[in-house]
Amino acid sequence: MQPYLTTVAWPLLRQSIMVVVCGNCHSMSACLTLLDQVAISGDGRYGATAEQSKLTLWDATSGKALNFWALPADIRSLDMSADGQFLLAGLDNGTAVLISTAQGKGVRTFTADDQVSSVTLSADNTM
Repeated sequence: MQPYLTTVAWPLLRQSIMVVVCGNCHSMSACLTLLDQVAISGDGRYGATAEQSKLTLWDATSGKALNFWALPADIRSLDMSADGQFLLAGLDNGTAVLISTAQGKGVRTFTADDQVSSVTLSADNTM
């Protein structure tokens, strides 16, 4: 069984969090993965999650993983374009990577003097 994305309610904290379930466990608590970053497309069709340097694109309707990337450093911030066509990940090595979800690869790398702790894509994908 493939991993899938789901939301878990935490009544004591009065909030819900998104988690990845590995799909191979007999006990849900044994295979939950807490996420470092989460981004949702403006149309709600796609989601992206980051755990350390691993980035996953999800179909938000089915909960199935669509693509995976291993980035060169831990992901400190994440944003997704309104239409789900681009992901922008800010990394702790002083770079930000723009990923085309349609092409399945990075299309541009930006550099900074320190870790990139916040990224945002413009609503019209012009950056």
